[in-house]
Amino acid sequence: MDMKILIILLFFVLFAGLLTEYSYAETNKEKNNDNVKIFIQIVLRNSDGTLVGYIEGIPQEIYNIDQVIDWMEPQANKSIIIKDGKKFEMLQFKDKFSYSKTKTIGGYRLDIPINDKTVHGLYFFYDSIYVSPDDTAQIFWTAIIPLN
Repeated sequence: MDMKILIILLFFVLFAGLLTEYSYAETNKEKNNDNVKIFIQIVLRNSDGTLVGYIEGIPQEIYNIDQVIDWMEPQANKSIIIKDGKKFEMLQFKDKFSYSKTKTIGGYRLDIPINDKTVHGLYFFYDSIYVSPDDTAQIFWTAIIPLN
């Protein structure tokens, strides 16, 4: 599938999912994780609320996909989509954090708990952005999981 079409599809699905008040998705514990797609959008605002950065893309490194999906699932809005006659579960949620000191950032690393330890779940790197105290970032996650 052409990457441009995939990104357009993900935007459409993301915003359609945000408009849906209720989700009727079933939870699927038997995941086909070889084909899981994760898409991340980061919206950065300064302390006044002005938009200063927008980043989107697919994580370049995913270390523990099963654990990343297990971490996402309880927090996510879930729905079922059908593409080319195949069913997929879509997980969507957003996270928010702020910065306490001035620095330059160039990536987002998700650390997740596994067996009483914290391990790297995934890493998404991008061109560096300068952040100041009280800047905030919202991270919008979308995962597309094939259903068996």
